Amino acid sequence: MKKFLRILGILTALLLLVGYFAFSTYFFSPFEGSLGADVAGLVPRRVQFFAAKARLDTVFDPFPEIAAAEAFAADETWGSILDSPEYEDLIGSLGVNEALAQVDEISAELPMGLSLLEIFGGQEFAISGELRGPELADSDWAVYGSVNWAGKLAIEALRHPSISNIEGMGFTAVEKENYVTLSGGGLSRPLHIGRLLDIGIIGTGEELVADAFELEARQYQDSMLLRDEYRAFVQSERRSPDGDDLELFCNLRGVCEELGVTAAWPDQKADTFLPKFMGQFFQLNSLNQVSGFLDIDEGIRMDLHASMSSELISSTMKKHYALDGVSGDDLMKNAARMAPEDSSVFLYFNGDVGDLLDEASRSMEPAMRQAIEDQFRSTGRYKRLSELIEQLDKAFKDRGVLIMRTNDYPDDPDGPPHNDEPVFASALVFWLQGRTGEESIVQLRELIGQQGRLFGLKGRKSDEVGYYKNVVDGYEIREFWSELIPGTGVVGTVNAAGMCILSNSFDMTGHLLKTFSRGGREYPRLSERPEFRALVNDSLATADIVAWVDPKELTETLEARVPQAARDSVQIDWTAERAKAQAGLLRTEFGGRRTQQLSADEDARLKQRINELLDEVEREKVRVQGGETLARLKRQVSWLKGVRAFLLEASFAAREIDLSLRVVAPLQD
Repeated sequence: MKKFLRILGILTALLLLVGYFAFSTYFFSPFEGSLGADVAGLVPRRVQFFAAKARLDTVFDPFPEIAAAEAFAADETWGSILDSPEYEDLIGSLGVNEALAQVDEISAELPMGLSLLEIFGGQEFAISGELRGPELADSDWAVYGSVNWAGKLAIEALRHPSISNIEGMGFTAVEKENYVTLSGGGLSRPLHIGRLLDIGIIGTGEELVADAFELEARQYQDSMLLRDEYRAFVQSERRSPDGDDLELFCNLRGVCEELGVTAAWPDQKADTFLPKFMGQFFQLNSLNQVSGFLDIDEGIRMDLHASMSSELISSTMKKHYALDGVSGDDLMKNAARMAPEDSSVFLYFNGDVGDLLDEASRSMEPAMRQAIEDQFRSTGRYKRLSELIEQLDKAFKDRGVLIMRTNDYPDDPDGPPHNDEPVFASALVFWLQGRTGEESIVQLRELIGQQGRLFGLKGRKSDEVGYYKNVVDGYEIREFWSELIPGTGVVGTVNAAGMCILSNSFDMTGHLLKTFSRGGREYPRLSERPEFRALVNDSLATADIVAWVDPKELTETLEARVPQAARDSVQIDWTAERAKAQAGLLRTEFGGRRTQQLSADEDARLKQRINELLDEVEREKVRVQGGETLARLKRQVSWLKGVRAFLLEASFAAREIDLSLRVVAPLQD
C-alpha cells in the first residue's frame, strides 16, 4: 500500500508539473505577477482622449447596468429625468441603446456565463483613442482593464481556435506577436486583443494596442502616465481621498479639428447679445489640452485644468486673465459677507469695468446702443457713450458681485407703480476707487435723478420726477422710479463701506447693508452657511469667477415665471400667415378675385376676416407651441429640486485655466 501511494503521489506530482508547464505554455503562468503600474503607462501620450476609472465594480452591477440605477429610478427628481422625452432624445442621439445592445450580444457569447465585468475584474479600467474624422464610429480606440483568471484564459484562448471555438462563432483570428486580431462574426471593424500580465487590452486601433507592449518595454516613456498634465493635474493632491475618481484627458484642439469644429465659440459675430459679449473674453479654440478628474457620489465633484495657446488670446483676454483672483478667505470676509444666506444666486467676478461695459455696448443691438447714447447726450454732460463708460471705469475697481434672491419683500402701497411680473430681487455691487470714485458716482446719480424725464423716471404724482432719498441704518439710499423696471418699478442705489450697490428693490438694498454690517440670526450671511463654506474650501485656492446657486430658492421664482416664458416662446411668421389667410379668403369668400378688384366695403371686410383668422392662428399656436414649452419648462425647473447646492469656480492665467465644479445632489431616502 505504501508503495502504491508513493507511485500515486509521484504520478500526481508529475501530472501537476506537466499540467503546470502545459498550461503555462499554452495559456499563462498561474503564478505570474501583476503589471505593477498604472494603466496610463500603456497609453501613448499622442492620444486625443483618455479616461480611466478604478473600482469599476462599484459603478456597474451587472455590466453594463448602472449599480445605482434603481436608486436613481426611485428618486422623484432623477426618476422624472429618466422618464422625460429630453432624456430619451439624448440617449437616442448618442446611440447609447445601440451600444448597450452590442455589449449584450458580446456578453451572450462569453464562455461559462461570465460577464465582461467579471473578466476585467472590476478593479481598473481605461479607454483612449484618436478620432479619424467627424464620425465617432470611425475613431480608433482601445480599452485597458485589469483581468482575473477568467479574463486571462479568455484572451489566451483566442490563440487556440480549437479551444475557443471562435471559428464556429463566425470569427477569424490572426495571431500577431503580442496580440490577436479578431474579425468577422458581425464585427463592423476588426478587434485587436492582447494581454500584459493582468491587464487586458482590446481595441479597434491596432497601433494603440501594439503601442501598449512597446511602452511597457520602454518603461512607459512617452506614455500618458509620464505626461506633465496628467502627473500635475490628475495625480495631484486635489484628487479625492479614496482615489476613486474618473480621470480625464482630452486634446481639445485635435478633437475639434477632427470633428470639423473650426468656428469660434462663443460666436463674436452672432446676432444675439450673450455670445457676442462672452466671445470677447473667452474662446474655446484657444484651449489645447484639458485634464482633470470627475467624481460622482451624492453629486458631482470635478476639477479641470486647460492649457491655452497664447497666439489665440486677444489683448482684452490677456488683460483680464492677468487680474489677481480672490482667495476663499477674502471672499468670505468681503463679497459673501453681504449676501443673505438664502440667496438664490451669488456671482463674484473679476473684470475691468471699462472693458466689460465697452464690450457690452458693442454687443447690444445698434438701435438700443444709440438710444442710450442719445439719452445721456441729451443731459448736456456727455457727447458719446464712451465718455460715460470711461467715468465708470475710473470710479469702480476691477471686481463685482451679482446677488439674486426670492422677492419676498412686502409690497409698499405707497411705493412705485409696477407690473406684476414675477422677478428676482437682484443687486449689483461694485467696489469704489476711494473718495474720487464715490464722488463720481454721486455726480452721475444726481445727473440722472435731476433729469429723470429723459430716463423714463416717473413719480406717483404728476409733479414728482421719480427720484427720492431715504435713510436706512445711517446709509443714504437713492431711488429711481420707473415703470420700465419689470416687477418692482424701482432701482435703488447706495454708496456704503467702499461699495456701490444697485438693486431693483429698495428693501433688498437695505437688506444687504444690514447683512454686511450686522449679520447674526436676524440677518444670516451666505459666508456663514456651512454648505457654502465647505464647497468653497474644497475648490480652487483663488478664483476669478465664483458662482453659487441654491436651486431650492431659485425654483420658487422660476416656477412663477414659467407661464410667461412659455407664452414668449411662441413663434409665428405673421407675414406668411397673413398671406396664407388672405389667399384663402379671396378664394373661398370673395370668388377668387384679387384685392384690387374689391370694393371699399369688401376690402374692409377682408381685413376684418384676416384679423379674425390670425387671432385663431395665435390661439392655436399658443395652445400647441406654448403648451409644449410650458410642460418642458415645468419639467426642467422641477429637476432643480434634486440639487441642494451648486458651486462653479474658474481661475484664468496667461496660458491656463482652472475650473472647479461642485454639485450636491443626494438621492432621496
